Amino acid sequence: MITDQTDGSEPIRLTHNNVDDRLPNFSPDGSKIVFDSTRDGHNAIYIMNIDGSKETRLTNNKVNDGQAAFSPDGSKIVFSSDRDGDGREIYIMKSDGTGQTRLTHNNANDGLPNFSPDGSKIVFNSSRDINADGDEIYIMNADGSGEENLTKAQYTDAGPAFSPDGYKIVFGSNRDGKTHDERQNNYDIYIMNIDGSGLVNLTNGDGVYANPEFSPDGTKIVFDYAKIDGTDREIYMMNVNGSNKIRLTNNNADDSHPVFSPDGSKIAFNSNRDGNWKIYIMNTQLKEGEEDMNLDKIYKDGSTGIGVRFIQKVLNADIKPTVPLAVDGVWSPKMDAIVLVYQKKYGLSQYAGDIGPNTMQQMIDLYPKIWNNIEYLWSIGIR
Repeated sequence: MITDQTDGSEPIRLTHNNVDDRLPNFSPDGSKIVFDSTRDGHNAIYIMNIDGSKETRLTNNKVNDGQAAFSPDGSKIVFSSDRDGDGREIYIMKSDGTGQTRLTHNNANDGLPNFSPDGSKIVFNSSRDINADGDEIYIMNADGSGEENLTKAQYTDAGPAFSPDGYKIVFGSNRDGKTHDERQNNYDIYIMNIDGSGLVNLTNGDGVYANPEFSPDGTKIVFDYAKIDGTDREIYMMNVNGSNKIRLTNNNADDSHPVFSPDGSKIAFNSNRDGNWKIYIMNTQLKEGEEDMNLDKIYKDGSTGIGVRFIQKVLNADIKPTVPLAVDGVWSPKMDAIVLVYQKKYGLSQYAGDIGPNTMQQMIDLYPKIWNNIEYLWSIGIR
């Protein structure tokens, strides 16, 4: 388990093993982290101080326990387990690991539970509906009573989380895929009311947007995103309406399952950048001068309603989104320059620009070509 210093120094490893540590969640006071680990041969739930000290195993079975989350008052932990042999079910226990009690009873798989902000409800995903293509989102009382299917769709809906005010639920879904194969590789992030109404797609993109969590003030959503082929999974953050997507991690490994600390200053997540899955923690604020790095801005032309994408990192660019843009941005190997296509009023033009105060310079006019069929390759040695 590793923590990333907020002053930009090298990460500090907090646990020392060659197995997987995953799915971190903060205690309400921010002093503890609960997480999954396979260090004892089976997936079990552990808890530790925020500095990595006093690691304690909370579940001790020859089965798989995991996906743990604290109650708002910190006295309980809800989790999933396959200990009873009839699929994965939702359980609850005291925060010291005692009083483990089963809440759901069916032959399907229930998982990824989360408490409502007032502690009265638990939201989770379940595969119990045989008419669905995968899991659906359910809600129940904290004692396991009153289970209700919120999504009722023949798709996969998973990873639900409450908004801080308790009125909304955010989750990942592949419901917009036209075919089964498309649905397997395309997930978006949705938000809905706690009764399942008012469903809105926040991302509307290609690839896999998954594992969303609200910031404590309810203004941001952190999530992970992978390309349509499942590669390059990184941590992103966006506004609660889906705008202003910002990439927070950038490496050749997979980063996933981000969660905010209770004060919103940190994000914990798991990554396999060191081989096995480990837990990292990072500051939510970007370094000075990096406000726009890997920013995915969505613009719409009011007259045509055409949605377009513009990726930029230019501090004083003379290219402004005053007309519809259609851009494929490709970064140089060192991430210090970009090639993109800019849609002008009567055609397309290719630009390249340094990252920094330099403005983008026009390179080649590409009027006869179609922008989304153009590919760019940086030659070795550039930059």
